[in-house]
Amino acid sequence: MTGPAVAETFANIFTAPPSLDFAMLVVGDDLKQLEKRVDQFEIEMIRWRATLLPKLEPAFEEIKRTLPVGREAEETVSDAIKVVEDGIAAFSEPLQSDPAVAERIHQLGSISANAGKFVRKLMRGIEKSRVAQHAFFIDMYYGLLAFKSELNKSPEERQNFDDAKKLGAFLRSQIA
Repeated sequence: MTGPAVAETFANIFTAPPSLDFAMLVVGDDLKQLEKRVDQFEIEMIRWRATLLPKLEPAFEEIKRTLPVGREAEETVSDAIKVVEDGIAAFSEPLQSDPAVAERIHQLGSISANAGKFVRKLMRGIEKSRVAQHAFFIDMYYGLLAFKSELNKSPEERQNFDDAKKLGAFLRSQIA
């Protein structure tokens, strides 16, 4: 497998995660429509993570088995890591951290006591999805780092991190 083939494999695995039009919070007044979109977003996020996970291990094993050791392979994995880092950045900030969105959430919640409860419930759902997605990207990031560490080794030297202690030691060394 060549560097371009690895890049294509990663491109097929790393489809863009679902997104929610957060601008709708700023302009929309229909709380039921907002609830429907948030529910759909949560379902799509769960589905995206669930369909991505089964693809990863077989793809990594195939790449490890057939990939020639070298700079091109390492650069391709580094590119995949950058994509994952973008995902981490995209999901690292709560929605309410945008002042315009925070103001609109406050306005929608001020309509009535019931509207306030409703908006808080929706925001908890959005935040729960955001945190799950962020955690997924963090896990993916460390998985790719471990994968990258194996690329410069011969097939006989490559570790598969079946031992949790070895994996933990490797990850701690990457953070330091």
